Amino acid sequence: MTDYTDLAERLRGKPPTHSTLDRYEAADAIEALEKRIKELEAALKPFADYWEPNGGIEKTDVSITYGDLFNARKVLGEK
Repeated sequence: MTDYTDLAERLRGKPPTHSTLDRYEAADAIEALEKRIKELEAALKPFADYWEPNGGIEKTDVSITYGDLFNARKVLGEK
């Protein structure tokens, strides 16, 4: 995944003024989205590690736990 930290820093540039406030808000939004993407990727990784691209299970010793399932639901915002 691309690291958007540099983009957020460039958007911020100089201290905020009325005319640059939108750029600061955009930088904050980019950082929040980057954090959310990382959370989702981490929650999905246990499932992706055992799935083969052609539609089958890659490994027979699948070790997805209830904790993985609960974590995925939690990250997706479900109870």
